Amino acid sequence: MKPIEKHAGDNAPEPGRAGKPPCILAIRDGELNIREGIILEDPDNYLQNIRECLDEYLKDPQPVTTLTLHPHLLNGITTHYLYGIIRKLYSACDDFTVKWEFRAGDEKCLEQGQILASLCKAKFRFIRLPNREN
Repeated sequence: MKPIEKHAGDNAPEPGRAGKPPCILAIRDGELNIREGIILEDPDNYLQNIRECLDEYLKDPQPVTTLTLHPHLLNGITTHYLYGIIRKLYSACDDFTVKWEFRAGDEKCLEQGQILASLCKAKFRFIRLPNREN
């Protein structure tokens, strides 16, 4: 089982993302992020936007690439889709790591990440985020 790390702090919002859903793939110098929920009212459009961003990144990937995922509300289709993304990046990048972020107490999300890690050759880091305060 992979060790679980504590989160060091929230990342600043990605520049140039105004008007786009908050969960779209954001790319900055080998850092790829999929934030927020993955199930939306229009998942096909959401997944198409990620696919387009990923295809663009894979035209000239950085040798060191990190994919940070903060998934919640995953279903079988989106989990399968994430698996495909991880496989593509692992194949295309010399040094590839997945950072799987999950909220403290969300054992289902952690378990889903551990299952994906067991299926992939990619390196996984599990980051426990503090619970949101209301």
